[in-house]
Amino acid sequence: MSQHITLPVIGLREGLLFPQVAMPVPIGRKPSVSAVERAMKGDHQVLVVAQRRAGDEPTEDNLHDVGVMAHVDSVRRPQRGMHALLRGVERVRVVRFRKDGAELLAECMPLPDVQPLEPDGPLFSALFKEMQQRALELARKRQAPSAIIDHLE
Repeated sequence: MSQHITLPVIGLREGLLFPQVAMPVPIGRKPSVSAVERAMKGDHQVLVVAQRRAGDEPTEDNLHDVGVMAHVDSVRRPQRGMHALLRGVERVRVVRFRKDGAELLAECMPLPDVQPLEPDGPLFSALFKEMQQRALELARKRQAPSAIIDHLE
């Protein structure tokens, strides 16, 4: 993604999505449902960005300007709302937000990855291993889909 791209926005009230990570997300608010529906009709891409205040609706003022372009891998529709399996693709910076009816869209540009100073060093290796173990523990505790657990093992 070398140019700006426009993506429908999903504001996360709690948690973060990272590149190369898959995460099930409950989708219930109208703007987020519209974003997933729009993505499923097109290239399955959305912007996942954290909200500043969890109780508010996702608006330009309530969303951070760095998020993750994500692929909507699958959608389930229980009785209310929906659940989407989102897979982070790459970090992006929001250039600007705009409304399109009930949907919030974001014009984004890619952010380069920042490499660790010593990727083979003992400190980085220990931190990485600890993060993997905690992510696996959380996935099991929250009964994440087996595809996510298999990816973490």
